[in-house]
Amino acid sequence: MQAASAYPVFRARFHNNFEMTHRFVGWLSVALVWGLVVNLTKDFNHPDSGVTLGRALINTPCFWFLVVITLCISYPWLHLRKLSVRTEVLSSHACRIYFSDRGYVTPYPGSFVRLSLDPLFEWHSFAAIAEPKGTGRKSDYSVVVSKAGDWTSNVIANPPTDIWHRGVPSMYSQPHILSSLTSPSLRRPPRR
Repeated sequence: MQAASAYPVFRARFHNNFEMTHRFVGWLSVALVWGLVVNLTKDFNHPDSGVTLGRALINTPCFWFLVVITLCISYPWLHLRKLSVRTEVLSSHACRIYFSDRGYVTPYPGSFVRLSLDPLFEWHSFAAIAEPKGTGRKSDYSVVVSKAGDWTSNVIANPPTDIWHRGVPSMYSQPHILSSLTSPSLRRPPRR
């Protein structure tokens, strides 16, 4: 079901269904693997060995792999916040949403934020534009939303006063990594 919904024609036509299927079936898959690992560990752990299920799980590499997967999935959700915003409608095709909560999010050049009106179902990423300090502006950073689909059209038509924010700002690229890849020591020497 998840693979079928990812087929380009279906994904483009039923994008919201694809997102929900991907998210919920993905979470269900991880929960099923947790159940499988616990039950297999319990079945292979002989009662006469004197090893508890907890001790047997700790000694199983699959357990630690699942711990890492679960932490990676839950980390952005642990940073879920509903933030107050000020929205300025720029035209019928764009609006700018201003955030005044740098204590929670500090954007940096190249970072983006994930926003939603309904946190379980639909998320969209936008480039975060940091406002310079000392300019007297009433916001710390903003995002520009341009009309691209039903969600963005709704945000422009019905400007929100609060919006859900998930995770911490992420970068599109890592400039320090890219610069190290182009350093002279890594470049191919010229041919003679």
